[in-house]
Amino acid sequence: MAKAVSSAFLASARRGLLHLHKLMLVERLLVIFVVYVAVLVDLLYVNIDGHSFGIGTTSFQGIRKPPSQRTMA
Repeated sequence: MAKAVSSAFLASARRGLLHLHKLMLVERLLVIFVVYVAVLVDLLYVNIDGHSFGIGTTSFQGIRKPPSQRTMA
C-alpha cells in the first residue's frame, strides 16, 4: 500500500516537473521572440514624418528629406 502511494506520488511529481519544464521552455521562447521583435523594430525605426531614419537611437538626419528640402551635391 505504501509503495503504491509512493509510486503514485512520484509519478505525479514527475508529471508536474515535466509540465513546469515545458512552461519554462515556452517562457524562454516568448522572451527570445519579444527581444527579437524589439530589436527588429529598433533597427527599422523610421520617423512618421519621413525626415529621419534611425538605427537604434542614433538617427541620421536628412537622409530622407522631402524633395523641396533636398540640396544638389
